[in-house]
Formats: sequence, C-alpha cells, structure tokens
Amino acid sequence: MAIKDCEIDGYLIPKCATQFVNIWAIGRDPVSWPNDPLEFNPDRFGPGSLHENVDVKGNDFELIPFGAGRRICAGMNLGLRMVPLVTAALAHSFDWKLLDGQIADMTADQHRRLPLPPGPKGWPLLGNLFQLGSNPTHRTLQTLSRSHGCDGLLHLRFGIVDVIVLSTASAVAKCFCNHDVNLSSRPLDSTGKLMAYNAQDLILAPYGRRWRMMRKICSSHLFSNKALNEFQDVRHGEVVRLVREFAGRKAVVNVGEMVSICAINALSLVLVGRRISAGYEEALQFKEMAIELTRLAGQPNIGDFLPWIDWLDLQASD
Repeated sequence: MAIKDCEIDGYLIPKCATQFVNIWAIGRDPVSWPNDPLEFNPDRFGPGSLHENVDVKGNDFELIPFGAGRRICAGMNLGLRMVPLVTAALAHSFDWKLLDGQIADMTADQHRRLPLPPGPKGWPLLGNLFQLGSNPTHRTLQTLSRSHGCDGLLHLRFGIVDVIVLSTASAVAKCFCNHDVNLSSRPLDSTGKLMAYNAQDLILAPYGRRWRMMRKICSSHLFSNKALNEFQDVRHGEVVRLVREFAGRKAVVNVGEMVSICAINALSLVLVGRRISAGYEEALQFKEMAIELTRLAGQPNIGDFLPWIDWLDLQASD
C-alpha cells in the first residue's frame, strides 16, 4: 500500500492505493522470457543461457519467488538452503521416472494532477469488481493488463480502493527500486483484523517503527546466517528422515506432500523445539490447515472494498 502519492512512468500512484504484483504474469511475459515463456524448460537457466545468472533474491525482477523490496520474505535464507538440500538428497537417493502413460506437463491452469495508469472503465460504486469474474484472478488480471494496461501498469478500482496491477519485471523494478519505502505498507483489512490481532504480525503489519523492529528481530535471531548454521543439523536430520521414509515405502508416494511436511517439521523444531508430528496423518492435517488459512487470507472480502455494507458480513468472515 502506498504511504503517499508518488509518480511512476508519468502516472500517479495515489496514497492508500494497493499494489498487486502479478508474479504469474511476469513469469510468462515474452519480454522477460523470450523463448517459449509458456513452456517448462529448465535449460533456460543452464550455462550459456540468457538467464544463467538470474538472481532470485529480489534484484532481478523477472524472477522473484521471495518477493522484493523491504517486504521480501524474511525466511528467504532458510528457503535457499532447504530447497537444494532436499532436492539433492532425493535426486541422489532414488531413480526417478513418470508413471506409465504420463507425459510431463508443467502448465497450470486542481493543480495539474498526474493521470492514473490506464484501466477499464468501472461501474459506479462497484468499480471494476464485476470484471474479475469466475476465472483465476491472476489470469483475469493478465488479460486486463494486456488489453487496457500500459508498460506493465494497470489501474483498477475495487469499490473505494485503488488497485495498481504490476505485470512486467520492468514495472516492478520501477516501483521497488525507486519507491521502496513508500510502497512498503499494508492496508488494515479484514484479514489483518481477524487473523493477526489487528495486523500485529510481521506479514500484515503496516510499515513503521514497530514493523522494522519485528523484522530486525526475525532477521537477526531466526533467519540470519549464524542462526541457520546453528540449526544445520536439524535440517539434515529431517532430510535423512524423509529419505528413509521414502525408501521404506513400497507404494506410490506424494513427493510434494512429503517434502512440505519435512520443511514444516524442520521449521517447528527450530521455533518450538519439537516436530509438528511424528505421524504422517497428523502432519498432513497441519499442512492442510495452513493451506486453508492461506486461502482464506488471500480471499478478497467485499466489505474491505465497500465498507458501507461491511456490517452485513456477506461472506461470513466473522
């Protein structure tokens, strides 16, 4: 959320406007990924390729799995250590092939005022809410950006809230390189009120002195190189446990679920000194609960955009 008005590419980003970085669209932008951007092709990161030295730490904006700017994921260092560790252990310990008949497919389903970024015309009061439709939001926003946006910038209005959609790496770079502090806040919406005690946590808290202190504590004592090195044996132990679990099964296993449980247990051992569960089913329930919580947190609440009907609680969020 913008703390104050600012200018990007001659367009006004108004105070309190929400920024939506469409990472899905950026990853399929032919400008950033000129060779078949819709195809799964690991060779595009290989030696001699255009993206051989692409940085995932928020500096090269065509690939930002951890985000960018001041709000970049606090656990990035843990992720950068955990992913290659698990991948290398599994690749070394097992022979891999697809099930019979399967084909590899990785596609997913006043004084002169600056103009706002271009965007489709909305309805009175509702703005562009009706244009979201039933398709996945990231796909809808990509379509709207291509038809109504300019240079990766698109302006929408959801009720009373201005929304700026960023759909290209260059647009994200202009925002978070030149206006990082100004665009680092968070709105106090229903998610923050209901799930984070009025946005008191690190993820949803507005930018300010308290958030900077929480970020500093987290970075220094939980995800610093020193802290991660001290708990290296914990991560290795969980990966060994994962490999033995795979080796002991004589049936098809869900690799994604097992790796997620491995990561959850490694993190919980660091945070609370115990594994989430010694049993697969209980750990899977925890993972499903976390996924459901993430889904609810990402689900727009109509009352945030149309506050005059918030008291009706149309989505039963309370």
